[in-house]
Amino acid sequence: MVATIGYSGSSSHDLLRIKNLKFFYPQQSTQINNVFSFTPDTQANFNALIAQIEHRFTHGLLLNFSYTFSKSIDELSSEGPGFVTNQTFPTVLGTERGPSDYDATHYVRAYALWDLPIFRTRSDWVGKIVGGWQLSPIFTFHSGFPWTPVASNICPVLGSGNLCPLRPIGYLGGAVQNYNTSAFLPPTSGVFPNPSVSYFTLQTTGNTPMFPGIGRNSFRGPRYTAVDLSIAKSFGLPTMRFFGENSKIELRMNLYNVFNQLNLSPFTFGSASTTVSNCCGNTPFANPNFGVASFQNGGLAGRTMELQARFAF
Repeated sequence: MVATIGYSGSSSHDLLRIKNLKFFYPQQSTQINNVFSFTPDTQANFNALIAQIEHRFTHGLLLNFSYTFSKSIDELSSEGPGFVTNQTFPTVLGTERGPSDYDATHYVRAYALWDLPIFRTRSDWVGKIVGGWQLSPIFTFHSGFPWTPVASNICPVLGSGNLCPLRPIGYLGGAVQNYNTSAFLPPTSGVFPNPSVSYFTLQTTGNTPMFPGIGRNSFRGPRYTAVDLSIAKSFGLPTMRFFGENSKIELRMNLYNVFNQLNLSPFTFGSASTTVSNCCGNTPFANPNFGVASFQNGGLAGRTMELQARFAF
């Protein structure tokens, strides 16, 4: 049995972001719409504790279990341009610092590799034809990816453009700490069972954006769990002059998400799942789809089968 524990970390400085200059200057030429500037001013860091244990049993069985506890923090997870990479307060970069869009705090992987004891030790034609079976299941789990609540019931002016959507200016508490897939399925959210506007304070007046009252990517989406399975059968070939005595044909079937378990896509910025309210000014209305997996987000792939054939020599 072999156990290992380690640390992995990185620190990145002066990464590029694409700034829309209309948010930084109060005057804008009527001859142009948007001017984007590549600016190297964002920072990121990653820290992880990595633990693994592996045991090789007799009779061709290998078991491996690994666990990663990590945190990835940045101010922007991709440059853009594009709506999903919008910063909700781009002029003050510190307000954008938070978990990366792809941050997963807990990551677990366990797998086995088993050479089935079906004529495994025989080297004659019986062993080559009937033996050679291998089974390999893989279990994967990780905690949900983060997302940012936003609202577009009001779109105040920042610089010479309207900033929309905005983050709420306050969080009133009350969200349920439940990250199971079932908690995010329609018709109602199990995380936000009450009307969405009852959990947040939204800006409802003023021509200038107020400072965000909640952090970027401050909520978590549904977890991911899946089991994959690989089944392989090797057929030994007669000794040939050019290929040697170890030549064989291997047939393999890979089953991804073998139990066809539902896993939801991460919530995207400004989608129906993350919008507290998109109407109307000083009387924002609750979005019934807030905190609920929507058609826009959808689900990840169900069971997928892959067949392979390989000639090894």
